[in-house]
Amino acid sequence: MKAFKEWLKQQRELNNLTQQQLAHKLGKPVQYIEDVEHGDYRLEVIEFIYYCQALNIDPHQGIRLIDLGPQKQNK
Repeated sequence: MKAFKEWLKQQRELNNLTQQQLAHKLGKPVQYIEDVEHGDYRLEVIEFIYYCQALNIDPHQGIRLIDLGPQKQNK
């Protein structure tokens, strides 16, 4: 999950957005963005899609970064 939260922060920065600007685009408090980027809050699927839309990025890129944990061992 570390790579995922770092990716979200990197995408925000690549879009030249502050946490406050992204929070405003999402209609959320700045604390929400901070919590997401620090891994203190896990986005639900629909939230993740809105987050990506606000950043103008493809959600599939982020999904590829998610560690599937024990599921990898079953393959």
